[in-house]
Amino acid sequence: MGSRDNWYHASIRRQEAEFLLQQSGKYGAFLMRKSDTVEGAYVLSIFNGNKINHYRIVETNFGYYKFHAGVGTSAEQNMSFDSLSAIIKYMSNSDSSKLGLLAPLLWPIPPPVIEESISSDSEDEDITEGSEENSILNECSPDLRRSLKIKPTSKRIKDSDVMAVMRDFYENLGDSDFTDIDRSFEILFRRYIESGAFYDVEQYDESSGMCVLQKILEQSCRNLMKELESFKAHCKLIDALISDTAAKMTLEPGLMTPVPMDKIQYSDNSSSTGIKPMLNKCAGISTALDTKMKLCFKQLSRRQRVQQECMIDQTTEFKVKEDRLRGNTRIVLDPRKGMLRWGKLECCHDAIKRLDKNYKDQTKMTIIFMDDKKRDIIFEDSRTRETFFQTLSQIKHIHRSETDVPQLSVFCGTWNMGETELDKPLEHLFDELGDHIVGYSRRKKTPYDIVAIGTQEADINDKTWIDILKRALRTHYPGVNYVHLATQSILKIRLIVLVNAAHMNKISSCETSCVRTGVAGMVGNKGAVGIAFHFGATMLSFVSCHLAARAERRSKRYAMYHEICANLNLGKKTKFSSFDLSNRFHHVFFLGDMNYRLEADYQRVLEHIRSRDYPELLRADQLKMDQDSGSIFYGYKEGPIHFPPTYRYRRGGRDDYVYIKYKSTGNVHNVPSYCDRVLAHSIPNMRCEQTGYFCNLMFKASDHAPVVATYNVSMKHQFWNNPDGNSTDTDDSPRGDCLKLRFKVIEVRIKSRSSESSAFYLKFFSYLFEEVIQSRPAPRILADFSQELSRPDLHTSFCNYNVSHWGWDDLPEMDPILPYRGYISNEYIHIQVRSTGSDELYGQGVLSLRNRITSTAERTFAIPLTCNEELCGELRGEMGTWGMSGPTAANDGELSFSERLSAPNTTTWIRNTTSS
Repeated sequence: MGSRDNWYHASIRRQEAEFLLQQSGKYGAFLMRKSDTVEGAYVLSIFNGNKINHYRIVETNFGYYKFHAGVGTSAEQNMSFDSLSAIIKYMSNSDSSKLGLLAPLLWPIPPPVIEESISSDSEDEDITEGSEENSILNECSPDLRRSLKIKPTSKRIKDSDVMAVMRDFYENLGDSDFTDIDRSFEILFRRYIESGAFYDVEQYDESSGMCVLQKILEQSCRNLMKELESFKAHCKLIDALISDTAAKMTLEPGLMTPVPMDKIQYSDNSSSTGIKPMLNKCAGISTALDTKMKLCFKQLSRRQRVQQECMIDQTTEFKVKEDRLRGNTRIVLDPRKGMLRWGKLECCHDAIKRLDKNYKDQTKMTIIFMDDKKRDIIFEDSRTRETFFQTLSQIKHIHRSETDVPQLSVFCGTWNMGETELDKPLEHLFDELGDHIVGYSRRKKTPYDIVAIGTQEADINDKTWIDILKRALRTHYPGVNYVHLATQSILKIRLIVLVNAAHMNKISSCETSCVRTGVAGMVGNKGAVGIAFHFGATMLSFVSCHLAARAERRSKRYAMYHEICANLNLGKKTKFSSFDLSNRFHHVFFLGDMNYRLEADYQRVLEHIRSRDYPELLRADQLKMDQDSGSIFYGYKEGPIHFPPTYRYRRGGRDDYVYIKYKSTGNVHNVPSYCDRVLAHSIPNMRCEQTGYFCNLMFKASDHAPVVATYNVSMKHQFWNNPDGNSTDTDDSPRGDCLKLRFKVIEVRIKSRSSESSAFYLKFFSYLFEEVIQSRPAPRILADFSQELSRPDLHTSFCNYNVSHWGWDDLPEMDPILPYRGYISNEYIHIQVRSTGSDELYGQGVLSLRNRITSTAERTFAIPLTCNEELCGELRGEMGTWGMSGPTAANDGELSFSERLSAPNTTTWIRNTTSS
């Protein structure tokens, strides 16, 4: 791009471009810049008086430039040009509205002129102020300025072929493309070819090299040099932290020998200067820090394992049965050696692949060995089974060779394939960068732990589709093997889950289910399929659905969603089978062609798409409106949508939408809509971080674009990790005070107009308890308390509530299977509110016990209640923990909370309690 183009800005960011255009204040002001998000692309920015519109220009493989004005405009806009100047010239002389532009190109905005103060230099008096070249030269060091002004004087230079070579350099310089080069470097390099190179040739030495060329490169990256100095300071801080941590490790004598930490040198004692030595030094520091950190963590990890080993160093014996008819046998666990002895069987912990608990019968367990042989065992009671599980899990943890999985990376993709064949290689479905990816992604190209792909209207059989998916993953992630875990399909609705082979030992209890919601509830053209499984102790569920089409069938989609949630037979083998789908699992991922539409005018929708005003589009989104009311997908989270509607594109392209769908039963009008969605739900204190949400425009055969959501989700601890030897809390030790749980007070508000005279009672479900625990009945009062609710989403037009409260004497004492803080804090209590008359369920919720039972914990809590996946009320209360000697925390002024709610005939609700 030549300097004569006063509308071209080489390397400014979008924010800077918008500032320049807005500062001009002229309707039709424009400029062109390099795209700061897509490599090799350009952006034309135009000020239309109210907003600034950006249009992408892409260079094709044949050297032409293609202009994209956006979807919904005529095909004439996608013309190809041989240069950027040709695009500007053509658009300046054409009708902007026909080109899809919201404003004409009237006022070019030139690059800002940066005025630099020029200091006088006695050695360079002939350099005058005013010219761009002189301003740049004055920024250079005096030595470099002198070198760039030198003329060839040596007879050796004049009589040689050097002059001819330099003339060739100079001639070729005129044909060089400086489009991607900043102006200052272009000037310096031209001066170097004209004169500075002669100095390098005259003074050339093997040890020094091309001095002037090196100085030019250093001048061009002077900001990088400052950053590298800052980088060294950062490394020095990290190094000091690692060294101090390693020095202060207090290890028991004889347990291990500390690894020496080498001192990293930060002072530059070498005589060499410049960018190369600095880069080499920073690279060496980075490598040394990496090695040092690994050594430090290795020390700390081994220290913790040795201390844990000392805490469970007693050989433990358990009485078990292999079935109800046989007599007792003995299993002996040796923590020191990591061995298990079972009759004639003696094996190392490495021979055991996995321990699977029976979630229906808490006295049963299955041991799965590395050769996939299984042995079912029965314990005397649930406490013995849990002690065995915790002990053997800790033995495997102490002696383990592999590392634990702190979090899972999950890929969820949904795609209505429109009964078409693949028009592009499927490995592009896993792309997260490129012109065809619209949205956001914060992940690097690293393999996912779990991949779930849901398809609708897929005209391909299961086996072929699985083979294509696995081949695509191998191509996209070389060296990583994915194992097919499960497939569930009905007609052309399909869900496939694949797992990174490195994690297959952690997978258990896989189950599948489907629900048909088509004609008469029998046909499978609409409905959902689901897959659920355990990853260690974490329960995961994936659901792929295809709901009723057309904008006017909003109520039908509502009914289908609830029918799917009620009838999907997932998680039914656990204690929580009577709970809603979203409360049975730690994480639920709901994806598919949900067919929710935008309730807006077609032309207005196209205008918002062209201007990329997606938030305004979402104001008219049916799914968002229903979700905000709490009637569907309550508690589910959806990432921000930064991409255009994914339906209904013209097949074969992604530049415009098709408004009318011609059918034999009559024409259907389809406003572009966000039909394809991915939502996620996690129970309290389980983190679900969405790392990406985007649509993929590579595949064009279908009228839907694939939508992808990526996540990092937290894991539930597989076992209770004993505290280290420095712990001062004796309640955390098996030898400490055994804890019991009890609620001081609970109050429930249920959204209902029911006038039923029967009372409410509470049921408590948890793997902490051997049995389901119930409270005493409590009468309910029908009242209007909507203004006293803590949750704004409960303030609806329907404000009649049934209110019940339970005091100290109404709530049972709860005895955990293992009464230790670390074990209890890792669990949850699922609570149901039921009617004593009909035993009908009125509400349910989940309470996390993390940070609830320490002496400094916040004991009050508030949790939302749902029923049939709809928000229906809230539950508040206060929790306490008791040991053998009484309460573990002093009962101070907070007891007024209990006293007020436990007082007879009170309906006062205590405000300002902390929500969980």
